[in-house]
Amino acid sequence: MRRYHVLRISKTYDEKIPLDNVLRLSFSKIHISSVSIYNPNFQKEVITKKVMNNYQKLLKRLTFYLETDDETGTAYQEALNEIERFRLLIKNKYRAYMLEEQLKEMGKTLSLLQKKAKRKLQMLQHVNIVQQERGRGGK
Repeated sequence: MRRYHVLRISKTYDEKIPLDNVLRLSFSKIHISSVSIYNPNFQKEVITKKVMNNYQKLLKRLTFYLETDDETGTAYQEALNEIERFRLLIKNKYRAYMLEEQLKEMGKTLSLLQKKAKRKLQMLQHVNIVQQERGRGGK
């Protein structure tokens, strides 16, 4: 494993590393797949920011899925799958790095979206059953 030295870290007046500043690393034409961070506080900040970015992207995808007029229900099923996948990822991998308030807020929002997707899926299935019964009775 190769080790690299950080050239410069921007710090604020209270010695915290702001996440909006990029960590400048010196590499000479080498492809880096991962960077290890050994400071636990900095790990928490970086991981929290990464999870929150993924959460915001997930919310955008879920709103897109729930606003579609899909007659087959695949968009709603995909929304439910995405919610479950994200919850498992947080539970198994990132729970130790997140604040309890953030986890509760994310959980509430995801459960509301999950209920909405389930309700729309059930309504769609009910409409399909009613249409099939009407089709059979008319013949």
